[in-house]
Amino acid sequence: MVTLLPYSHDMKADVSRFFSSMIPVSGNAFGESVRNSFYDNIARYFDDLWCLIVDGNIVGVTAMKHLSDEKCELSGLYLSDRYQGKKLGYKMLMSAIDHAREQKYKKMYLGTTYSSKRAISLYKRNGFSFTERYCDDLNANVFMVLDLDT
Repeated sequence: MVTLLPYSHDMKADVSRFFSSMIPVSGNAFGESVRNSFYDNIARYFDDLWCLIVDGNIVGVTAMKHLSDEKCELSGLYLSDRYQGKKLGYKMLMSAIDHAREQKYKKMYLGTTYSSKRAISLYKRNGFSFTERYCDDLNANVFMVLDLDT
């Protein structure tokens, strides 16, 4: 059974384990101390976070944060390799986009890396286009935006 659930504090340990397994695979350069503070302060880093659960295990996480009254950021979309190619990343992305539209945002931004070719392809197929750097995330070198009014 596949379920996408909003994050709750009782998921903290499972989300931490998931991120610990995903960050090295994704090429994210967070140091251990930054990762630990990140996991301990999920509410500080994100306004919304959803967990994709398959058979009781977190296999994906997507997050969104407020940038301004009209802009939000897709702050992460991580999916275990084993579950890629099954439209689950698409499901996670569409849930975040739908939520952003419900919140009346006009644009959704994201930052990623050139090495995230599958993710970039997913974003492009779903209306994102390349844009200028909009944040100071030193781990990102590709920036994209989606017009949510269309």
